Amino acid sequence: MAPKLNKLLSLLSKDKAGTYPGRQVVEFYGLNRENFPLQAGSSETKFMEPFTGPSKNAEYSSYRIHIVNGASMLNWYLISVSLHSYITMYVDLTRNETIGSERCSIMKYRDMMVDNYLNAGGDLRTWRYIGVNGITNRVTHHLVTELFQARGGDIRKPFSVEVAPGDKEFADVMVGNPFTRGIQGLLRQYEKEMGHARIKRFVFMTEYVERRLNVNPKCECHLVVELCRPGESGYRRGWLV
Repeated sequence: MAPKLNKLLSLLSKDKAGTYPGRQVVEFYGLNRENFPLQAGSSETKFMEPFTGPSKNAEYSSYRIHIVNGASMLNWYLISVSLHSYITMYVDLTRNETIGSERCSIMKYRDMMVDNYLNAGGDLRTWRYIGVNGITNRVTHHLVTELFQARGGDIRKPFSVEVAPGDKEFADVMVGNPFTRGIQGLLRQYEKEMGHARIKRFVFMTEYVERRLNVNPKCECHLVVELCRPGESGYRRGWLV
């Protein structure tokens, strides 16, 4: 018991983003983090390159979170500290998508993201990009379908839509799906630790992705959120929603 307690105390006292006594670590919630290497030749991070610049998967570390002694994976994510980038590959913390559904873990995903980023040696004050690879949430898919149609696009084909705080759709899109709503919650809860970051823009995009078991490529939906801070282009001091 003592070695485990010492490890938790070390995590709480030595994160590289500065002293943060309120940090919540996955181990406190009965969860484990383990390396989960990407397959050689995979293109999981390619959709981020228009924002982070050209990269190779080798620049990203890959991990997954699961319940101790449990087989089910709760979260799979990628992190590149050098690119200030975090990508959610998979997250499932509830029994289903219904609001109020029973949770698989009481740890909120925004707290998990912060602990994941700090655990990799990241600095919350310079965290810039948050991506979601292969969105399957039905509510978000419906929202993106309508957003694409309003801009002349089709979610079944490659397309992209950028939404910024000054756009009329911003508030509806922000609160209308769990991904952007969760990121806004993260920025509010960790406002000081995140250097008073705000959302500069978020981009929904679709692209054809070839899977080894599929003869025909599938069009998948991704999300990229870019953050900004005081003094940077696009920064707005207040909370719009």
